[in-house]
Amino acid sequence: MVGAGLCGLVAAARLRRAGADVVVVEAGSEVGGRTRSRRLGGRAVDVGGELVGRDYTRLRGLVAALGLRLEPAAPARPRLLVDPRARPQLSPPTAAGLAAVAARLHHLCGLVPDHAPWQAPLADRLDALSLQDWLDRAPVDERTARLLGAAAQAFTTAPPHALSLLAFLQWLKPAGGLSALWRETPWRIRGGAQQVAVRLAARLGDRVVCASPVQAIEQDGAEVAVHTEGGEVRRARRAAVCTPLAATDSIAFTPRLPSTQRHLLDEVRSPAVTKLLAASADVPRRGVLAAGNAVIPLAMADDQHAVGFAYGSDTALPTWHLRDRLATVLGLDADAMAPDGIAHAWHEEPYIGGGYPAFAPGQLTRHGPALRTALDRVHFAGADRGTWPGTMEGAVRDGDRVAAEIGTRLG
Repeated sequence: MVGAGLCGLVAAARLRRAGADVVVVEAGSEVGGRTRSRRLGGRAVDVGGELVGRDYTRLRGLVAALGLRLEPAAPARPRLLVDPRARPQLSPPTAAGLAAVAARLHHLCGLVPDHAPWQAPLADRLDALSLQDWLDRAPVDERTARLLGAAAQAFTTAPPHALSLLAFLQWLKPAGGLSALWRETPWRIRGGAQQVAVRLAARLGDRVVCASPVQAIEQDGAEVAVHTEGGEVRRARRAAVCTPLAATDSIAFTPRLPSTQRHLLDEVRSPAVTKLLAASADVPRRGVLAAGNAVIPLAMADDQHAVGFAYGSDTALPTWHLRDRLATVLGLDADAMAPDGIAHAWHEEPYIGGGYPAFAPGQLTRHGPALRTALDRVHFAGADRGTWPGTMEGAVRDGDRVAAEIGTRLG
């Protein structure tokens, strides 16, 4: 396995249980991929993947099997701020607009096949539109459209004008639609999401090797040779590359990747994204969800922490500036925010390369079929390629998928 994120570790653990001899090679110094946990304000916080949805059945089962527990991530139905200068509850026009959009999106999600959205009857038309194109034509006011665009960007890391409507539907369908997202109380893993990867790696023991970047993968006859930066060569009957798309692009393959795979890596971008966390006691216990300004499009807060996201060139702003903007969006006193906030820039991670892949209009129908296509003895998997894109559930499910695929090939 190349990559010790959730996908690679889940696949390795499953193959190991089936009797296979496995090794997981990780470029970074720690396991977890896009799940990273740190300490802030005396509490474990997640600088990457965090929320666990109601229908995350594979992840929930894994959490329980590893002896971990879930806790509420935020109160149900948080107070909504659409404009930081005014703090109303969900107004009737906005509520009506959200209901109308939710119904339309629910209908469109029903047209999208679970495992191959590019095979939907209207796939070409849905993929040709950006989410912003669709919102501009939807029966909603500007405030509602801005809220929906900000929410979509927070979860997909792509601004609505650069995100294919089909790609948004692919993300939205497993979540159960907008109505389900609004109704359910999200959960988090007590002590931090990275514990899942850490405990899986502990069970695999010395079969997990960190700080060992893969430079090249060669196939020759009946085996695969994986070359690492330190000059070590590991040989196996099959290999699975479970890295983000941006990181996969740095690996040299022999034989070369086919043009479909090459174009996928060359054309699909992982946006620059920074997740900002700040500690504060000045947050309403009911929680807040705010659609903010251009710097922090979406922010959330519970009774202890505030979380926001910055994208593109705004990720270069200093942490103190982002923290002040976060306070403004949430309607908080900036002086009440602790000075030791965390701003984690995922695009600066050399073996991650950014947020989740952003399929721009026209790209999902063009590149989707190549996402999970194996190259003879080399298989590809991960949250970037799975049917639950951009989620921890997606990483776990694709780890199961690639393990079953390899197990079938090994007999």
